[in-house]
Amino acid sequence: MALLLLSLGNEYQEAEKQAQSEVETLSRVLEEHALAIVQQVDLVLHDVQSHVRPNDMRLRHMSGDASARKFHALLKSHHDDVPELSLLHLINASGEHIHSSLAVLPNVNLADRQYFQRQKNEAAAGLVISAPVISRVTGNLTLILSRRINFGDGRFAGTVQASLDMKYFQHFYHSLNLGKHGMVALYDQTLSLAARYPPSEKDMGKISSLDAKLFIQNGISHATYHTKSSLDGVSRIESFRQVGNLPLYVFAGIAENDYLAEWRRHVWQYGIGLVIFSIMLIMIGKRQRLAEEALLKSENRFRNALEHAAIGMALVSPDGKFVQVNHAFCDIVGYKQEELLNLTLETITHPDDVAMDHTHIKEMEAGKIRSYEIEKRYVRKDGRIVWVQNTVSISRDATEGQRQIIQQVQDITLRKELAQQLEHEARTDFLTGLSNRRHFLELATQELIRVRRYRSPLTLAMLDLDHFKTINDTYGHEVGDKVLIELAELCRRTLREPDVMGRIGGEEFAILLPQTTSAQAYEIAERLRAAISATSIPIERGLPVRFTVSVGITSFVSSDTNIDMLLSRADKALYAAKREGRNRVIIEGKSMQAT
Repeated sequence: MALLLLSLGNEYQEAEKQAQSEVETLSRVLEEHALAIVQQVDLVLHDVQSHVRPNDMRLRHMSGDASARKFHALLKSHHDDVPELSLLHLINASGEHIHSSLAVLPNVNLADRQYFQRQKNEAAAGLVISAPVISRVTGNLTLILSRRINFGDGRFAGTVQASLDMKYFQHFYHSLNLGKHGMVALYDQTLSLAARYPPSEKDMGKISSLDAKLFIQNGISHATYHTKSSLDGVSRIESFRQVGNLPLYVFAGIAENDYLAEWRRHVWQYGIGLVIFSIMLIMIGKRQRLAEEALLKSENRFRNALEHAAIGMALVSPDGKFVQVNHAFCDIVGYKQEELLNLTLETITHPDDVAMDHTHIKEMEAGKIRSYEIEKRYVRKDGRIVWVQNTVSISRDATEGQRQIIQQVQDITLRKELAQQLEHEARTDFLTGLSNRRHFLELATQELIRVRRYRSPLTLAMLDLDHFKTINDTYGHEVGDKVLIELAELCRRTLREPDVMGRIGGEEFAILLPQTTSAQAYEIAERLRAAISATSIPIERGLPVRFTVSVGITSFVSSDTNIDMLLSRADKALYAAKREGRNRVIIEGKSMQAT
């Protein structure tokens, strides 16, 4: 009975911990996903800002001029490069659309929109993210991201703004598996609902009454808690996180009915067994024979309960030999019961986890701890590695003082793999497999700290495909993607193992070269440039597509306090290479023609 109660208690705690761990992991991944999208869109807004001149913003709706085609092509190119974008516009100071990624310029005015008024009235507003609004162009629920554009004298000239259609987030959230009654949502800082799965159409764009409101009002950016949803009445463990420092919050929730379903079924099963066992105990006072029969039956029920428990259970002797195992434990490790009884716990434990197990068992035997819980690895019979959540305690015989170690095991391999997969996707560029901008900047910042400490040389190279837009326009985006993939593969083959490379823009890449001077970096970059210019991409019709790159190089100096300073100088050297004819490598402050 004690073992069953301990099993139920541990199973309940494990279900709670596992659900909490899953929602916290997912909310962290959702935050990184939303932050990466906003950062990518903000890069687009910055790039469009850099192409706008004051006279470009003096147009009115439908006036048109020679630059209209240029801006439409620019906005359309950015729109095609960022799949999360639904619209990209230039809006003049009167709230009129003057350039758009759409073929037909929308005839709507946005002067009354709150986000437009904020950009107009606050010169230092920076990136402004709107509350969820119904788009006057598409009619869909949308988040608007905008940046201000000024005339030469600093007066308000208009905005460049991008639209994120919430249908994209709805579709993405639908692809996540959080059980039958799980929930994923995106809110703004007023807790207006922007996207949710399962969908709640009547609440979209409206302010919701959430328990998280108290946390947010007190400046808490992330928390995990139990709650009953005001939208659908479902009780869940929910975790929310603020998306960076942005006015956006992501929520993830797992329903109690989902993560406690197995535990509740076991409560009923064990409860019925215990009721029957209790009835049998009452009969002890009547006849000794009936008492002995009742005891025998209870022992059989105990063995059956151990054998058919939903989680893996094993009794292990102090020297590590298996005494008894159930079918669930056998399924986890891939051995039959008779095989396990001839093995020890150390035999099936991953070599790197053996010492950790021994340390905890010694502390438990010494009375320092009553039990412990760890995540560890078993080596299955077929050689595969399986991750488990292992709860361990000691059972002592009251009469003979013999001890047995109780192992309760649950397979968490899928959860581990999912967390690793989501973490990898949050760091990696989906097309090339290289580090994305955010992960590259993290690695570069770590390397910069090391370089400042040990005063070793460090060089940064910026690489940009020449005439990449022409390749896309001439051969299509599919060939353009093949060019990017081939470029990434050439870099992997040419660069050294410690070198770090990332895709930081559409066709722009950055390479960090530790322990490398600018002259050494020039030789490496020149080899890479030559390899790229000698490469071609076959197409179905016509000659193979050839492409080249321009490269700008800069080196770390003691006054560099952050990686952005190196990126800025390397970017200037890159554009010097563009100006001098492309397909060449330029070191900052020098003019070196390509060989």
